[in-house]
Amino acid sequence: MSTFFTPVPGGCCGMTEEGHTKLVSAWRAAWEMYGWETRVLTENDARKHDRFEEMTRKLEEANVNGYNQRCFWRWLAMSSLGEDVAL
Repeated sequence: MSTFFTPVPGGCCGMTEEGHTKLVSAWRAAWEMYGWETRVLTENDARKHDRFEEMTRKLEEANVNGYNQRCFWRWLAMSSLGEDVAL
């Protein structure tokens, strides 16, 4: 099971950065408790996409905030997984 998480410095959406990190840890523990292998994708995975820089530049030009940029990065990171994975 895969998810994406790259913290927004200082937190966002009413939660601190530490709160988000704890939530991801709880997500991982819950899935692994039932035998799933988990993977938390990050900005580094998104950067593997050949259009990462282009997309990020366009998002910044459009004044898209850090949280919403990460929502787009998630799709770039997921594309690095290939076909034979559980999303």
